[in-house]
Parts: sequence; structure tokens; C-alpha cells
Amino acid sequence: MFYSTRSRMDAKVLIIYPRYMPVHKIAREIIEKVAEVREVAWETPSNAAEETFKLIMDVDAVLVRLCKIDEKLLNIAQKLKVISVHGAGVDNIDINIAAKKGVIITNTPMANAVSVAEFTLGLILCLARKIPKFYDVVRDNGWEFVTAIELGTQIYGKTLGIIGFGKIGFLVAERAKGLGMDVIVFDPYILDEKARKIGVNLTDLETLLKSSDFITIHVPLTSETRHMIGEKELNKIKKEAFLINVARGGVVDEMALYKALKEKRIAGAALDVMEMEPPDLNNPLLSLDNVIITPHIAGSTKESIIEMAKTAAEDIVRVLNGQPPKFPVNIQSI
Repeated sequence: MFYSTRSRMDAKVLIIYPRYMPVHKIAREIIEKVAEVREVAWETPSNAAEETFKLIMDVDAVLVRLCKIDEKLLNIAQKLKVISVHGAGVDNIDINIAAKKGVIITNTPMANAVSVAEFTLGLILCLARKIPKFYDVVRDNGWEFVTAIELGTQIYGKTLGIIGFGKIGFLVAERAKGLGMDVIVFDPYILDEKARKIGVNLTDLETLLKSSDFITIHVPLTSETRHMIGEKELNKIKKEAFLINVARGGVVDEMALYKALKEKRIAGAALDVMEMEPPDLNNPLLSLDNVIITPHIAGSTKESIIEMAKTAAEDIVRVLNGQPPKFPVNIQSI
């Protein structure tokens, strides 16, 4: 394997992760071949920052899962060469400061794409057929009353609008087409030929919102995409339509979504991500019966957890060995 070509046992690598969602042991096994490994298994975000502050000062690399690496941490990490993100999203890293300090950022954009795409289709089916609600009825001994609930709808022949047509959006489109859905896409950064390749149509955001029976979001959280789905956009969605967000919580204005769901201006929503994670128990979205909320697990399967850990660790080793990373995020800015 490439990571055994040269020893860097004087190097130190810090692995940071929430205790409830650990990084797979394969990451440690790969990195330990070339460096000393330290770990922060945090209980709360504030605990993560405190523990990371103590350990990051003299490390050469960080492998991070769901923890913020901000300017304060970057300023004390004098030896830091690379931050490898366990996942696709890098909104938890201050990329501009990292670039100024010459710190390479990498991520794992392909490792969990299939898992996220499959989960997205699962949420679409749960919304369409009201699967969680019917389970609640049976659990409450109401088997004979299930037909009293408004019945669900088929997804066959319905229109799926995909916002963001990267790897995950592409995989969702492929699978939705296989289920007989019509697919339209909004993404100002892709070419028509990519969409035509699997028989989907590019359109503008307004048309997508007005035309879709299901709308699913697959964009990174940036200044451009923050609250890109707000009150104005929600007002354009059909009353019978459903919104699915497995991207980042900040892409959707949660208060605007709450109002739209509460007033039944849209049929329902499924959220795997929230603006604050975990959400405050007083978040009004948690009080609604036409929303499904899951704990940021779309990309987490047995297979993807291994692949993300492996990919993130291998890029750290590449950088420590003086090689270019396979999945750089900011290398052109350094």
C-alpha cells in the first residue's frame, strides 16, 4: 500500500469525532503506520472545542467528523498541514483562514454518495405513503382504523425536482427514474449534457418549485445557498408537494418551513439535517405531524462509514508523505 512507503513516525495526527458517531477503526490503523494518533471523542460541541484546543497545537494533521475547526483553533495549530473531513460537507472548516495558513483541506465526496441517495429515496417513500404515521397507528392498537387516515400517494409518474446535481443528485435521479418518476433539475453549474445523459431536464429554480411533487436538496452550505429555500420559495411549492433536505440544515429557513407546514401550504417535509444539531427540544418543527426528522444519518451506513474513514485517512497519509491528496478542497487557494 502507498502509505507504507516512507515512515513519518515523528508526525502527530488528531482524530476528532462525536462519541455517539465514532470514526471507524480503519482510519487509526492506516494512520498509525506513519504517525502517532491522538483522539478527541466529544460529548458536546463546547466540549469538542475545549478538548481540541488542548491537543491541536503540535499536530501535523486532523481527521475531523462533525466538529468545527475555526480561526481560533487554526491560529494555535502551528504545525498543521492538512485537515481531512470525514464526509462531503466542509462548512465546519474555516477554509479561508486555512488557505492563508497553507493548510490543505480534503474531504470524502464519493464515499457516502450511494448511502445518501438511497436514504433520500427512503424519505420520499415514507412521505408519499405515510409509513411512520401508519406504524404509529398500529403500535397504538389501531389496526382497524388505518383507512381513517388520509391515504398516501404513488410516486410513479410524479415529478421529482432535484436542487443540486452533483454526485448525490445524479444518483438520486438515476434511482428515481428507475421508479418511474419524471425528474427535473436545478443546478446553475452543470451542463445540459450531464442531465440529458440519464434523461432528466434542467430548469430554473422557480419552475422546479412550482412543478415538482417532491423536491430534494443536494447542495453544500455556502453564503450563496444559506436559506435558499425561504418563505418566498416555499410559497411557490404546490400544496400537495413534499420537501426533502439531506444536505445541510442552513439551506432551508426552518421558521419559514414551520409556518408552511403548520398552515398546510405544503403537504410535508423530511429533514435529515437541522440548522442546530442536535435541535433544541423546543424547536417547533418537532411538534408537527407532517414532518419526518432523522439525526443526520443519510450518509451513515456500515459500508459508507468504513469508506469515509479509509478515504479521509489515506489523504492524510498522502500529504504527510509529501504527495498530493486525492480529494483536495482548497488546494488552488494555497
